Amino acid sequence: MFNALQLPSFSNLSAPLASSLVGSGVGGGPTLTPTVKSYHVVGVAAGLVYGSAEHDRCGEPDYYFNVNAWGWRGLVAIGRLHAGGDPLPPPEGVPINATWGNEIIAEAVRWRGDILATIGRSLINTTTNPHVPFFLPSVARSGQPPWTAMWQSINSSYDNFRYWPELLAAQFLPSEIEAAVLRFRGERCGTLAGMSSFVDHLDDMPSEGFGLGHLRQNDIASFLLQLEGHLANYQSRGTFGTTEQFSLYNLNDERWRDYLPESPELSVDLCTPSELQVALLTTWQLVLHDPDAPVVWLA
Repeated sequence: MFNALQLPSFSNLSAPLASSLVGSGVGGGPTLTPTVKSYHVVGVAAGLVYGSAEHDRCGEPDYYFNVNAWGWRGLVAIGRLHAGGDPLPPPEGVPINATWGNEIIAEAVRWRGDILATIGRSLINTTTNPHVPFFLPSVARSGQPPWTAMWQSINSSYDNFRYWPELLAAQFLPSEIEAAVLRFRGERCGTLAGMSSFVDHLDDMPSEGFGLGHLRQNDIASFLLQLEGHLANYQSRGTFGTTEQFSLYNLNDERWRDYLPESPELSVDLCTPSELQVALLTTWQLVLHDPDAPVVWLA
């Protein structure tokens, strides 16, 4: 993981836009502009941002933890760009304001505290030990029943294939909650040979966050199963083409898997997030950078 704002070609285009999302809040402290971010005030979701978690489900906005975690990560990246907290110098031509950057980082610290408090109100602990995390819903919700299986419904499947891996990829969660998410998914049929289940088929599109979580938890066996399962089964052998989702079945008794009939999009080859998984996981197993500490792990 790295701060893409450090890349000159990216920064010169995006840093001014990203920085424009951050304005002056009440009392002079920075906050995202009201059109972009509106903190919830009271209740289970106090301090969280409301909105959609992904384009297929724009009609179901909520207080999603993955959205808030990546919002926090973005604030941290912008703050460090200005405050000088990154190991690399800022790109040439990007105006830097260290005071403003430190204010943004302070806002990110406050936001992180709000998100963690909401996670605490939503988290279900084990019945045998009230201090051990068991199930974290993808949205701010008190008392949501844990999923029986990760493929049992559309909602559970979206947790398994999209919301949880994105939450883990933000590297936001405390280690014990990160471990609980991975453990729950593994115990509730969330994978087949390391690939992510989705109702009656598989979907590995953005699942690299799970691989990152396995590495952070030093669960090398699960990490390698995900990497090699995706490489051997999800990608087309010999061509390395990868679809967004794929079927488990071969109803016509051919020498290839069936296409998913619901939408041609699901079986279109060369899906970028799926294609990137082997490259990302292979990189991380050799070199992994901690985004919040001056630490680099080498194989």
